[in-house]
Amino acid sequence: MKKLICILLIALCLCAALPAGADSTVEYTLTVNGGETDAGTCYNSDGALCLELLPVAEALGYSVDRSELSEGDVCRVVYTLTPGQDSGDAATFELMVAYSIENGQPTAVAVSKNQMLLPLKQSMTLVDEEPYLPTEFFETGMCVSFTLDEATQTLDMSTISYCE
Repeated sequence: MKKLICILLIALCLCAALPAGADSTVEYTLTVNGGETDAGTCYNSDGALCLELLPVAEALGYSVDRSELSEGDVCRVVYTLTPGQDSGDAATFELMVAYSIENGQPTAVAVSKNQMLLPLKQSMTLVDEEPYLPTEFFETGMCVSFTLDEATQTLDMSTISYCE
């Protein structure tokens, strides 16, 4: 119970933090369940490897709905990710990624899984206005595992059969 409370407190702090933009892009060949996908990768200011949300989610069988609300200089963006019928037993939940854009940077980032806040240790970033999330999001939120081969610059993602 203490661990859950700590995780929730950390998540609340992260939601209030201002994540920085991508420090560096990196070229990896990305495969999802054995098939190559065209998704961008970068390292964020925390040093975490981040993946482009939309192509990865679609390669994992999710349908993606984007909504946007602008008021003055602030834009609020919400992505709702719903698993498709082919996504397997592990993906029986809805994910939501919401953030505001102020001065070209994502702020007030909130990530949820089945309407429960999903704490992330690293921040998301934007590259050419597209959201990139840390691999931790895909592991925890979408139940995938990663294998990174630095020698061949290949990042393999595989859906796992069970995740919490």
